[in-house]
This record gives sequence, C-alpha cells and structure tokens, in this order.
Amino acid sequence: MSNNTDLFGIEPLNIGLSGVLPVSQLPIVPKDKGGFGQDVSVGLTDGQVAIVSGGQITIGPLPASQSRVQLAMLSAPFFNACVWYTGQYIALDSANKSYSTGFWNNIAGYSPAVTETLSKITVQLDPNVSSFSANGNVSIWVQPLGGSEYDTGIFIPVTVGNNFFQNLVDTVTLNAGDQIKFSLDVAASAQWISIYAHRQ
Repeated sequence: MSNNTDLFGIEPLNIGLSGVLPVSQLPIVPKDKGGFGQDVSVGLTDGQVAIVSGGQITIGPLPASQSRVQLAMLSAPFFNACVWYTGQYIALDSANKSYSTGFWNNIAGYSPAVTETLSKITVQLDPNVSSFSANGNVSIWVQPLGGSEYDTGIFIPVTVGNNFFQNLVDTVTLNAGDQIKFSLDVAASAQWISIYAHRQ
C-alpha cells in the first residue's frame, strides 16, 4: 500500500472547493476487498437511486412507498357481537352492521381511484370476544368496474383459537373502480372483524 492509497488500495478522492464529488472519481471497490465491484455512477440519472440487495447494486427509480389501507370492517353498533355467516360477504361498508350479507350488492366494497397492488392482506378479530366455528378460509372476491364479481382463488387461512391471520405470499391488483369484498367458508363471531392490507 502506497502513501497515495487507502486500505482498499483506492486512490484518494479529489474534492474541490465546491465540495462536490466528481463523478469520474467515484471509487470502484473490488469485491475481494469488501466492495461490490460496480460503478454506481454508470446509468445513474436524476430521480434514480442505487439499490443494494443480495451483494448486487442495481440502478432504478425510488421504490414506491407502501401504505396501510382498510378493506373491510364488520363492527356491530352499540358494541354488540357481530356475526359473519358461512358463505356471506363483508366489505368496507359492513362497519356498524351486526351481520354479514349473502347479497353482493347490499354493501359497498373498497374501490381505488387509481391502479393499486395489495399485499400482506390481514384478517384481525377482537382478541377478547371472537371465535370461529371451525378452521377455514377467508376468500378474496373482486368485481371489475362494469363486470361481474368473481372469487380470485386467493384466501387467508383462519384457525380456531387465534385472532390474527395474514397472506404474505399473494398480491391482488385492483384497477380504478374495481371493488374488493370477502367471504368466509365457516362462521365467525366477534365484537369486530377487520381486514386490511398494504397498498402500492
């Protein structure tokens, strides 16, 4: 190692009076010396970031942020127990209702204003007063704008004795005006039942 290099054998950077690091002098630290062996300045333009993952650096736009979105809520008025009957639906419009409904058009579903991808879909029940009649599945239903409702085939397994369930594998994409609702193949009773997800 000479007096002109650092521990990695890299020449020192020459930062001028402006304090701006010249792109041409960005160091490339070899992999055998603890670096990634890539020049992150190549292809990096305004509005893009260098993302480090799995020992690789990729250049691209800043990942879209995720936010939590409420998709359905069954919660009886006056804090009474509510019931989600086998084969029936709940949705965003089920709040302050004592029972689920067997008719799709009786309740309004969550509907985005722009295309969204939903992930980490979660079912949560009141921890103090809740029960399932048996182990089962919460199924996800979608109605495209101007189309007919259908079972997506995506579900969240639920089990007796628990009150928090997630599907961390599947995603659901909704276009503007689509509706999402949920059905259950067993019965459930709780003070409240909440379904939410991350949207991107």
